[in-house]
Amino acid sequence: MVNAVQKAYTKPEVKYMQNTTVSTAKNNLEFLINSILEMGETVNIATNDGNVIMLSEFEYRSLLETLDIYAHPDYMQSLIDAANESREDWVEISEEEWEL
Repeated sequence: MVNAVQKAYTKPEVKYMQNTTVSTAKNNLEFLINSILEMGETVNIATNDGNVIMLSEFEYRSLLETLDIYAHPDYMQSLIDAANESREDWVEISEEEWEL
């Protein structure tokens, strides 16, 4: 069984960023968008003036939320406290309960 804290602290799978040029991105825009939305890809689009990162709205909002947490010391301290909590205090739940 996986408990809520263990699930929350599971490291996400490592994702690699696709790299492409602006002309290739233009020619394959629909494919890139589907790849980003369906597989959680992040795309680096290189231009002569600099690079642009393309990611899903979900990933973007997740990054903003993470930055917000890091910007508030009280939030950070509560996460640190939870991580340092004895595992004996964790509540066990089944995968089925987690899905609800």
